[in-house]
Amino acid sequence: LAQAMLAQGSWSVEVAILDPVCTCALPSCIMGPRESVALAACSTLMFGCALVQPPKSPYTNNYEGGNPLGIQVVGSRSSNYFIILGDWGEAGSPGVCQRAVAEMMNDYIRGQKASGKNLLFVASVGDNFYWSGITPGAWETSWAEPYGTNHPDSPLFNVPWLAVLGNHDYGNSDAYAFCPSAQGVPLASVAGQSYGHGQFNADKNPERPANTRHYWMPDYNYHYEIPEASLEVIAIDTNYLDIHNLGGDARGNAVAFNMCGGIDSVRSFMSDVAMAGQDLLRERARLGTAKTVLIIQHYPGAC
Repeated sequence: LAQAMLAQGSWSVEVAILDPVCTCALPSCIMGPRESVALAACSTLMFGCALVQPPKSPYTNNYEGGNPLGIQVVGSRSSNYFIILGDWGEAGSPGVCQRAVAEMMNDYIRGQKASGKNLLFVASVGDNFYWSGITPGAWETSWAEPYGTNHPDSPLFNVPWLAVLGNHDYGNSDAYAFCPSAQGVPLASVAGQSYGHGQFNADKNPERPANTRHYWMPDYNYHYEIPEASLEVIAIDTNYLDIHNLGGDARGNAVAFNMCGGIDSVRSFMSDVAMAGQDLLRERARLGTAKTVLIIQHYPGAC
C-alpha cells in the first residue's frame, strides 16, 4: 500500500510505503529532503506508484513512547478533547494578542469543563518562543505567565503541552539547536548522540526549569499514545524546508550559522532530522493501532 499526498511549494508528491514494493526504472520525483526516489507503476498500489525504499536517517529519534505524562481519559471517548495552537510566542514578553488568545483559551476550557468535557492536552505546532529560539526567562514570560500553566487556579494548570518546533524556535538565541555536535560540551548525550535544543525535555536539557515538565518535547520527532482514547500524536520536524528563515531571517540566524560551521552544516543536520521524521511516520503507519492519529508539524502541506 502506498499513500501519496500533494504538497505545497516545490515538493510535488510525498509517498509513504507501508508494505514491500516492486521496483523498476521510471522518472523520479522529490520526496522532502531526500535524493530523488524512483517510482514504478504497480497495479496493486494506490495512484499506481511504488517507492524504492530510501535509506534510514543517520539521526536517531531517542525518546520514551507510550503515555509517560500519564494523561487521563475521563468518561467516554467523546467526552475528551485537545486544543491545537501555533505561532503563539512573543519576543521579550507576552503581547496584547497573546494575552487575548490565552484568556479565550482559559474561558473555553472552563466552559467545556462545566459541560463535562476533559482537556487531554494542548498540541503546539511550532513558533513557540520568538524570535530566534528560547531564552532562559522565556519559560516564565512567554508560557507559564500568560497561559497560567503553573498557576493552581488556571484551567491550564499542569495540562500537558505536546510540542513540535517551528522556524522561530531556532536561531541565535538557541544557537546549537540545529548543530548540537558543534558545542564543546553538549547539553546532553543520549546513546552517543549529542543534544543542544533548549526546549527539549530535561534528559536532553538538564538546564530546563523543573516546573516545565508538562511541556513535552522529548526529541525533534516523537510519538505519544493515549490508548484509552484510541489516540496517537506524531510530532515531526519539517524545518529543513525553510533553512534560510530559521530564526526569522539573517538577523536571527547569522550568528548561529557561523557557530555551527555555516549554513551547509545546518542544512545537513536538519535534513537528517527530517529524514528521521519520515522514518517515524512509516514506522507508526506499520505499528500504530489508534482510531485517531494527529500529525503535528509546522508547515502546511509538509507531512
